[in-house]
Amino acid sequence: MWTTPSYDPALGLIYFGTGNPGADYDDHARPGDNLYTVSIVAVDIKTGKHRWHYQMVPHDVWDYDAASPTVLVDVTVNGARVPAVAHAGKTGWVYVLDRRTGKRLLRSDEFVPHENMFAALTTAGVRITPGIQGGANWQPMSFSPRTGLLYVRGQRTPNVYRTISREHVIGERYDGGVASPVPGQSFATTAAVDPATGKIRWETTTAEPNLFSPLCGGSMATAGDLVFFGDPRGFFNAVDARTGAVLWRHQTGSWVRATPVTYRAGGRQFVALTTLERLVVFALPEGSSGR
Repeated sequence: MWTTPSYDPALGLIYFGTGNPGADYDDHARPGDNLYTVSIVAVDIKTGKHRWHYQMVPHDVWDYDAASPTVLVDVTVNGARVPAVAHAGKTGWVYVLDRRTGKRLLRSDEFVPHENMFAALTTAGVRITPGIQGGANWQPMSFSPRTGLLYVRGQRTPNVYRTISREHVIGERYDGGVASPVPGQSFATTAAVDPATGKIRWETTTAEPNLFSPLCGGSMATAGDLVFFGDPRGFFNAVDARTGAVLWRHQTGSWVRATPVTYRAGGRQFVALTTLERLVVFALPEGSSGR
């Protein structure tokens, strides 16, 4: 488990994603689906018992572990309201499951481009997108009940996978190969995904030609129909939650890999985030309602 589970008190269940099997790129010693890796798992909070699981990538050899936090949403399916859990995968898709049963309701349109997806790995090397960075990695997505949309921060970084097989020596790290980013071809993405249909309502990209991996912080949706996020160029952005139009931005002077937060103190509304170098805090004018 890379990140904190989500919790449904009505169902008494917690939901979390799981890591990939090892060795990452050498699968000769692990036949089968390799349960319960690269899965969304529901566990009973009182007993710790496994309630259900959904495996996104059986027998993973591409390091597509489920790193991004799960998010609880309600969606309408055939006219009925369904309690759901959503996860933005390293695979570049958002998975939406019925959180009572684990049944997959949908897999979204891709929020990063795909190239040679799930190709067999070789010693000579094969280029695959998304690479081990994702898709979506640790950064959390946010949800706005006002727009009904999930806001996913992702990255497109092609990797060349090469297998290097040897016997595993107990006590030593063994990945079974390497996945090398392709320089100059990475970019970050921000996508508004409809969890009821899987369609992408809007999407923006940020080219990062000087970075091997534009690992980016998550998004924050507000009741004012804004979405805040930072980017690897150092900008802190506020965009329209319904259209993605940039409404405000501030150059922080440093790469932003954290997710912003908002809070009230002394009657004022604040928005804050951390960069690689500092904590940056903004406040609305005194007397503002915060909307």
